[in-house]
Amino acid sequence: MGDYSFPTRIVEGNNSVNQIGELIKEYGSRVLLIGDGIAAQEGGWLKKIQTIIEDNTHGVILYDKVDSKSNSDVANKAAEQGRYAQCDVVLGFGGRTALHIAKATTFLISHGGILEDYFLGKKGKGKKISYIEIPTTPGYIPGMIGDFEVVDKYDGLKKIMNAELYADMVLMDPKLTFSLSEDFTKTIGLETIAIAIEAFLSKGSNFMVDTYFYKVLEYINSNLKKTVKDPENINVRKTICEAGILASLALKFGSQGLTYAIAMVIKSVYGINQALAMSV
Repeated sequence: MGDYSFPTRIVEGNNSVNQIGELIKEYGSRVLLIGDGIAAQEGGWLKKIQTIIEDNTHGVILYDKVDSKSNSDVANKAAEQGRYAQCDVVLGFGGRTALHIAKATTFLISHGGILEDYFLGKKGKGKKISYIEIPTTPGYIPGMIGDFEVVDKYDGLKKIMNAELYADMVLMDPKLTFSLSEDFTKTIGLETIAIAIEAFLSKGSNFMVDTYFYKVLEYINSNLKKTVKDPENINVRKTICEAGILASLALKFGSQGLTYAIAMVIKSVYGINQALAMSV
C-alpha cells in the first residue's frame, strides 16, 4: 500500500517572483529575509523583493550577510535577529548555501538555542513559523527536502540535520537564473541528473520517483545545450528549473546516496563546489 504526502506548495513560472508580496501575506506579517551577498548585487533582486514585501506586510528584517563560506554562526545570528523582531516568516533567497542557512534559521527560531547544540545531540523537529524559499539557481531545492546542511563553525565540517523541516512554499522564477555562468549552468544540469539517479536507485524509490527520474533525463537532455547556446531563452531556462523541481520531488521520496556523500566530503575538505563534484 502506498501512503504519500508532500507539504510544499510550488509556484513557478516567468515573472512569478513579482507575486511574492501577495503570496507571503498568506503565511505571516513579520518577515526575516535572508539572502547572500551575490544575490544582493546581481540584478538588485534582493532589494526589489524586500520592497515588494514591505508594501504588503508589517515589516521586513533583511539579513544579507550570507556567502559561500557561511557556517553555523551565521544561522545563530540570523535566528537571534528573527526572535528579537518576533518574525513569523523566514524567506530564504539566493543559492543553496543561503537557503540552507535560512532553513537552519527557521529551525532555531522555532526551537531556540544555537545550532551547535543540535549538532551535539539536542532534539528538535519541524518548525513553528512559516518558511518560504526563492532559489536563484536551478537544480535541487533545499526547501523540498526535510533536512538542512550547515558547516559547523568549530570543526569546519558540514553537518546534516534531519529536522523534517519543509518549506511552506517554493517560488521558482527562471529569470532569476539569468546571471549564472555557462560553466555553472552545465554543472547544475549534470548534478540534477546525478541527484535523480541516486533517488531512482535508492531503497525509497517508487513509481513516482521513476516518473520524475525519466522526466528529469528528458528535460535536461533536451534543453541543457539550448540554454548554454541561448542563455536568454526564458522557456528553455524554465524547463531546466522544472527538472530541478522534479529531481527534488524524487529526492523527497527517495534518498541521497554515495555520490552526494563523497561530494559533500570533497567540498568540506578541499573547498570544491559540491555541485561540480557531483556532476563529475
